[in-house]
Order: sequence, then structure tokens, then C-alpha cells
Amino acid sequence: DALARIATAALWRGRGRAWDDVHEIVFIFEDNYALRIQPRFVSSCPVPSEYHLIMVLGRALETKGAPGVRVVPPDPERALGGHFDQIVGEYAQAGQTAVALLHEAYPQSLGLFQHDLDAGPGSEDQQMSEKDKTLIFFLGAVKDMAPNETRAVQKACRVHRLPCVEANLGQQAEFTSKIIDVLHGHHLFGRLLPAIWRCARRPPPGGTASGPEIAAQTPPRSNPPSGNFWVFVPMGGAPRDLVADDKKKDGMYEIPRCCISQLWCSKNEHRSHALSFVYPAGEVLTINPNLVTCLKLQHRAAPTERNLVNALRVGTGDWKADPSLTIDKGCIMLGSASDVLSGRGGKEDAVQTFDPQRTVLLDLQLGAESGDRLEPYPSGTSLGDSTAASAKRSIRDVVILLREAGGRDFPRGFREKLADGLFGGSAKQTSKPKAPAEWLQLTIPRMSIHGAISLLGHYWDTRALTPAIAAKWKRPEKGRAESVPAKLHRQEAGHKLPDEVAAAQEQESRAANSEDKKQVKQTPKQVVKRSSGPKEQHVAEEGEGVHVRPLQQNPSAPTVRILSRIESQVAQVGSSPKKQEAAEPATKTGPPRRIAEPVPGVTPDAWEDLVLGSEDEDERQPTHPWRKQAASRKGK
Repeated sequence: DALARIATAALWRGRGRAWDDVHEIVFIFEDNYALRIQPRFVSSCPVPSEYHLIMVLGRALETKGAPGVRVVPPDPERALGGHFDQIVGEYAQAGQTAVALLHEAYPQSLGLFQHDLDAGPGSEDQQMSEKDKTLIFFLGAVKDMAPNETRAVQKACRVHRLPCVEANLGQQAEFTSKIIDVLHGHHLFGRLLPAIWRCARRPPPGGTASGPEIAAQTPPRSNPPSGNFWVFVPMGGAPRDLVADDKKKDGMYEIPRCCISQLWCSKNEHRSHALSFVYPAGEVLTINPNLVTCLKLQHRAAPTERNLVNALRVGTGDWKADPSLTIDKGCIMLGSASDVLSGRGGKEDAVQTFDPQRTVLLDLQLGAESGDRLEPYPSGTSLGDSTAASAKRSIRDVVILLREAGGRDFPRGFREKLADGLFGGSAKQTSKPKAPAEWLQLTIPRMSIHGAISLLGHYWDTRALTPAIAAKWKRPEKGRAESVPAKLHRQEAGHKLPDEVAAAQEQESRAANSEDKKQVKQTPKQVVKRSSGPKEQHVAEEGEGVHVRPLQQNPSAPTVRILSRIESQVAQVGSSPKKQEAAEPATKTGPPRRIAEPVPGVTPDAWEDLVLGSEDEDERQPTHPWRKQAASRKGK
């Protein structure tokens, strides 16, 4: 499985496509035999799955061979079969060549993300064409290079007078196939050759470390970001149709390769990564990093295509694929875009896990001829330390939709549903519909899907992805994520709102007050009509709809005065009685004083009671017949 993955990463740019800048890949085995494969071999095996690749290579070795495949026997009189010296000597005679030994324990870094890496005009690197340069990388496959192998490379470089660079790509130990994918990515951006040649001209002050010293050192600890790095890839067919390549069926080898590129690393797993495959019917198959440990505990640590395919089938309910395999809950989930977080803490934790203010939704195309390009390498003053620090504070999670330009796209409406699924927890607290989430549209050079995932993961682990995205990302407004009722609820609960939200609330309150004033000015004044005959008298307020029933007889003078008092009180209240009530100052002994409102349907007797209860004692004259009789008896 390792041989197939390494050969695929080195030679195949995609199905049936070979890398143009690769000369060959050489495998040196423990018996000192060398297998040299050139890009011409891609035409003999267009689908580089494990089964097809090993089958074609086996047939080529048993027969007369295949185009681009050659087996070189060892020289028994030379160390390690003489392959190191032979390979270095051949390319040294062809042109200017540099040799690189890569390991995460080397103290020197290639410096691929330094802003002064670009060759200036008139420099040596600018004058010489890149086609005239050759880079030879020596990497350990499955296990690290032995000290005697490292010494053999260094000796061959001294003999042929070639620079030998010993550096690291980062502190994270990765599979050899993923390292090759990352080298391809750096080369596509034009950063690999300048970095190697600069390291060759500027060796480290303390010298390089030897093989035994590297073996004795404690492996360096990587420090990746603490956020979530989630990649979505479109696929054809259905999730339960997944099979491994064999004589009868042609499987999707890209799915196991993408899983390895996103979730696996050397002797560990990427805990903050996640991978999802999206199918035409809208089904989403999500694989979480705890699947690595789950398989390792069941003696299936080798991520072969068959092991991964069986694990995915068992995780989706097909236990017959491997009856002895058990997949823990949460390792593999099959659902839709709206419930992608169901196995990652539930909908209640969606807001805490994915904050709209700190999550970037990136729609990334491979090989698009037009469009804004992702630039993870700082150039001059475009990205400085302040910008990188600001990006680190603002961006925590990155969600990427990865697809090939002109190839398969995601189902219609998937982007909107995915955004609702990621931020659905906060949407339930709002009463107003939120603005649709904006996807950042960027492109990178064309390469395989699993190679692009390895490259993006390398950018993420080295903390180069978030500053590059922050340079092109427009942070959503905070006011759109929460409606006015939710803000008021948070204020009542004692939460302190940000300055932007508080300013927005103050502006809204000012606008509401201005509207209220306009309504008060436009509200017609209350009219009191009086007549001495049997005509009606009424009090009408059109603004609030208060209506008093007409009196059936002529009112007394106190009644007219009470009506005038009610009229003045209603005018003070205006069109918003609740706001007037809130504006009354609170007393020391109780709640704020409230203003009594006139009650509709007041009877004449009730009006007489109000008159009798007034402050003008001299004008208390009964008008109803039975009250007149009572008053006369009282006077007698």
C-alpha cells in the first residue's frame, strides 16, 4: 500500500495525467535492488489504485517490462549497491543539481513562507531557467532513512560537488506520500526551487545533524491551530456503492486516498480535521479522525484501500463487509447537509463549535483559469506580523468545498443547507431571517484532490492558511447574526454586548423615538362636542381607539370638568401609553406611578360617582331623581 501511494503521489497528477516536471521516482529496497519508474508508465496504468498499480507492475516485472519501468540490480562491490552514487552522478552531469534530505527533526527550515524568498531581477536564480535546474529528494518510505543511508547520500554529494540541503518542511511527521504532495504544491506556486537554492547558499551556522543524532533526538512536537479544519468533496454514485478495486469492479480509489491525506499522519491522527463526501442525492458521508484510533485498536493500523473501504461500509450499516470489525459511534456518519453536526456535539453545541464571526466558508476550485487565487505565501508588505496576528484572533474554523474546475460540482442548494447546518443553532434564537452566508471563492493550481488536501493540511498545520484567507475574507457583520428581541433578552440577562451591537441598538431606539414623535404630531386632537339639546356628547381618540358611550342626558358642570381632565391626560399619554408609563419616575416606596385610562362604557351613575368624589365640594349637586330624594331627606 505504501509503494502504491508514494508512486501515485510522485507521478500521477490525476486519472490518466502525469506530472510534467517529474523525471522519475526510484525505490531502493532492502535487498539493494532499485525500481525506477518514469512518467511514461502512467499511460499503462491510468487508474493508480493499489490493486491496478501492483498488478501492472507485477506483470511488467515478470515479462519483458513496460514503458517507463526499469529494475536495476545492485553492485555488490559498492555500498548499498552503489545506487546513491549512480543516481546523484547521472543528474550532476545533466546540469545544475541540488540534493535535499528532508526530516522533521532537522533544525533548519526551508523557509518556504518567508516574504523575501522571491528572486529579485538580475539575480542568479532569475537569470537561469527553472528547466535547467534539477532537485533530488531523498525520503524514507515506511520508516526513516538509516544513518548509513544518510552518509551515503552526503558522500555522493561531496564526490560530485553538489550542494546537500538538510531541512524540514514543518514539525509534523507525515506519510511520505503526503510529503510528496506538499512538494508538488510548493513547486506549483514557484517556491520550492528558490527555497532549496537559498538553503544551499546559506548553510546553518551550527552545521547539519547526522543520522545518529537525529535518531537520538526527541521527535519535535507540532503546534497546529486549535480550530476545526473541515473539507467537503463531491462524489458520484451513492455512499453504499463504495467498493475496493478488484478483478470484477473498479472502485473509487480517491476516497481512501482523501481519508489518508486528511485524517492520517505518521503514528498519529489529525484531531482537528474532518472529511465529508457529498453525493448527488444530497447524502453526506462524514469521517472523523477518531476512526484512525478505532482501526488501530483492532489491528488494522495499515490504511490500505481494502481496510478503509470495509470500515466505511461497516460504518454505514453494511456489517457483512467485515463481520469482525466494529466501528465506534461518531467515527463515520451518514446524513444530510442540515445535520452535519449531529455527531459532533449536537445542534445545541453548533454555535459554540462554529461561530459565524470566526468561521470561513471557502469554495476552492482546482485549476480554474479565472478567479481570485489563494496566496498562502506572503509577498513583501502584503501580509505582515500584524495581519497574521489579526487573522489568528478572528479566524478559528475553516470549512472548504474542494472541487475540480470543470468537473463534478456539489448538488444544487447544498451550500445554503450546509451553512444553515453549521450555524443552525444561532438561527433558532433569532426572530428575523438572517442574510445568506457568503462563500469565499478562490482557486489553486490543478492537482489531484488528495494532493490538494495534503497541501491544504500542510498550510493549516504551519499556520499559513488563516493569514492567506484573512487577506481576502470579509468578516460578516455582527448585527446580522442576532435579531433585536434576542439582543434585548441578552441585555436583561446581564450580558454585555459588543460596542458595535450597542451602537446599533442605540440607533434603532433613536429611530423608534423619532417615529413616535411623528405619530404624535400626526394624531388628531381629541374633540369634545357639547350641546344643550338631546344631541349626543362623546369623546373620541382616533390614535388609540378609545370611545366613551354617549350620555343620555345633559351632564353637570363637574362632569364636563372631568371630561376635560381625561382629555388632558390622554393627550399626555400620546400614542404610546406604555412608553409614558415607563417614563414616570419610580418612587422610593413602590413601583412607578401609573396613569388611569378612561374605561369604555361609563354609565351616568358612574359619572355621578366621579362628580361626588371630586375635590370641589361646593358643586356637588345631584342630578338623578333618586339622588335628589336622598339629598332632600339628608337636609331635613
